[in-house]
Amino acid sequence: MPLASPSAFTAAIAAHAMRMCSEGWPMVEPRVCRSCAQERPASEFRASRPDCRACERAACRDYHAANKPKRNARLSRWRRSNPEKAAAVDRRKRLRRYGLTEADRAQMETAQGGRCLLCGSDGPLVIDHCHATGRVRGLLCTPCNNFLGWVEGSPGIMSRARVYFDAPCHADVLLELANGPICEPLPASLESQNEGAADSASVKERA
Repeated sequence: MPLASPSAFTAAIAAHAMRMCSEGWPMVEPRVCRSCAQERPASEFRASRPDCRACERAACRDYHAANKPKRNARLSRWRRSNPEKAAAVDRRKRLRRYGLTEADRAQMETAQGGRCLLCGSDGPLVIDHCHATGRVRGLLCTPCNNFLGWVEGSPGIMSRARVYFDAPCHADVLLELANGPICEPLPASLESQNEGAADSASVKERA
């Protein structure tokens, strides 16, 4: 953002000082921004900074847009040197996206007993939210959260799955269930036959 011309800035400062003195207000409220030459409350300035917060943010955006490769390289170096701080920054960004704070998330996890609301596992939890409204619903494990996201993105999948589960099994599936596990031990007669076949195969290889 270009700075205000020196003459405009000086005139704004002079008018501000005269009004402060004539009305007997304290000189700390309000202040005049160097960039936009607008009179703003002192709360909109950082300490010892001549520009208001809005102008500072605009200047940062302009700088980042004009120096994106340089900024990204510097940010990558900082993240590699400060992995814990970088993880904390990412966590705060995710929480801000849902309108939560660290304390809010800790309270949710305590209320759930540290367990996923769907499967009850006690592993790492992530924030689950409604994709349509953005409303936070609770904390889930990653598999359950991915499953719900897939279900929300596939309308009708649950009703089709219910029909599929209610359909009669095929005959081969029923026979497999009736005969027990596939990897159950072989009968002794078959096991001896297999051993004999293996011995004969090894004799042929040596021959």
